Amino acid sequence: MTAIDLSSITKRFGSLAAVDGVSLSIRSREFVAILGASGCGKTTMLRLLAGLERADAGTISFNGKVVSSPDIHVPPETRDVGVVFQSYALWPHMTVAENAGYPLRVKGLPRADQAQRTRAALEAVELAELSERKPHALSGGQQQRVALARCLTARPGLVLMDEPLANLDMHLRERMLAEFRAFHARAEATIVYITHDQAEAMTIADRIAVMDQGKILQIASPEELYRKPANLTVARFVGVSSMLEGVVERATSNQRALVSVLGRSIEAAMGQSVEAGDAVTLVVRPEEASIRADGMPALVLRSAYLGGRYSVDVEIAGERLKLYADRRTVPGETIPVAILSGFAIATGQRASDQGRMPAGKRFAVA
Repeated sequence: MTAIDLSSITKRFGSLAAVDGVSLSIRSREFVAILGASGCGKTTMLRLLAGLERADAGTISFNGKVVSSPDIHVPPETRDVGVVFQSYALWPHMTVAENAGYPLRVKGLPRADQAQRTRAALEAVELAELSERKPHALSGGQQQRVALARCLTARPGLVLMDEPLANLDMHLRERMLAEFRAFHARAEATIVYITHDQAEAMTIADRIAVMDQGKILQIASPEELYRKPANLTVARFVGVSSMLEGVVERATSNQRALVSVLGRSIEAAMGQSVEAGDAVTLVVRPEEASIRADGMPALVLRSAYLGGRYSVDVEIAGERLKLYADRRTVPGETIPVAILSGFAIATGQRASDQGRMPAGKRFAVA
């Protein structure tokens, strides 16, 4: 069942379209991350879903009921939406229990019900023993868990998370990601998670919507997004990749083609139908290249130890490539490197129309 349906949603601030004709469907109990760089429009999307902003065009429906249209604007307090903010948004004068139980107090539930549901929520996020503390006496991770408990007590059908881990250190962020997944399972809610951090999105989401300049470029599972980016913008933003210009030698099937890159023939997956002679950009992930005896001579530019493997930047015939290796290499050293596979994205041109193939692109590192 569809929990959230956006149809041609647009929100302008002056001449800027922060959200530009976005259509998106999210299934009930799905965990969707909206991923994009600062200024892409993702926070405006969250505010539109929460009812904190009013759309200029299009409709938003929750479980088939329209909550936003040119004629309708259901206010935030009646949308059954919980929001977990980057800043936690806790009342400093209230205890942990009072903060967590605040939505129930606003609803006017009997005190016994408030106490029972608040206690259960605090136990779920392992904060029951700290129920009488004030926010200033908590760590950042504990404060974030209070915000989660507040969502659990309210039992909303939709939870919106706006960059909730931006203020936490790396180790605490990893722990909180696990907390969010557990929270999702307990709450049985639909979650929309706003982030600029691709590692967070890849770790936690069922599907990821990549947003740029107010538009959603692709929505897919983390695996599909990484292996089959819809275009070069997505390929650059998601993961680490090298991009090399090539020409299709022949299509081997609807989904694969033999591509000439750096004088070698590489069998690559394809996102579009192609013909021999079509110009393509081959997106090569670091694990799709390897140090092999039958590889091309490559000059090592940089080598960094990542723990268990090395990240190596090389130059091959004037083009740059990133790969992972299981042994140390030294800048200035020449090593044999083979490109094992990649994902080819058609440029919409014929190689013969270009006069010459353009210079290879540099790394796209997000």
